[in-house]
Amino acid sequence: MALRRGPLVAFVTALAVLASGAASAQDKPSAPRTLDLVTGVLLYCMPIAAEAWTKELCASIDKEAATLAKAANVRFVALTTQDTDATNKQKARDAGFDPTNALWLLVKVQRMSPATRPGWSISLQADANTLPHAVSKGQSQRLVFTQGATLDANISHREAEKTGKNLVGIFFETFSKPVKPAAP
Repeated sequence: MALRRGPLVAFVTALAVLASGAASAQDKPSAPRTLDLVTGVLLYCMPIAAEAWTKELCASIDKEAATLAKAANVRFVALTTQDTDATNKQKARDAGFDPTNALWLLVKVQRMSPATRPGWSISLQADANTLPHAVSKGQSQRLVFTQGATLDANISHREAEKTGKNLVGIFFETFSKPVKPAAP
């Protein structure tokens, strides 16, 4: 009897392995992520020249974005204030993606008007050329995204850095989700 169970157990185990493979294939989202519609991401963080801490803030945002892009399996380039349009495009090509089909992120750090509301603002804007919609073939979309935060004048640099990283994190989380079908 032990001999008969061996092949039966092996057969049932093989079926279970095949079934789990089929189930995991079904669990995958049918739609790609928004990040899959572009060839890569370019990020430019604009510090305030007169405020040295904003350069450090931008460096930490660049580092966080690079980490998140790697985790999302997306090609990424952080641009600098010395880059020009030509070097931006060349850096994208060197990183293995097409800058004309890339997502461009701009992070701005700005001082708010002391007269109206003293403090700082950090904003993140994303823009991509018109892309084919992955779910509804034939339709296209222009990808535009913006978010920001207003910071008190006396905020610590550490808290400002945390806020900047959170903005980048929210962006990558949002655009790593599957694309929803376009409305008819």
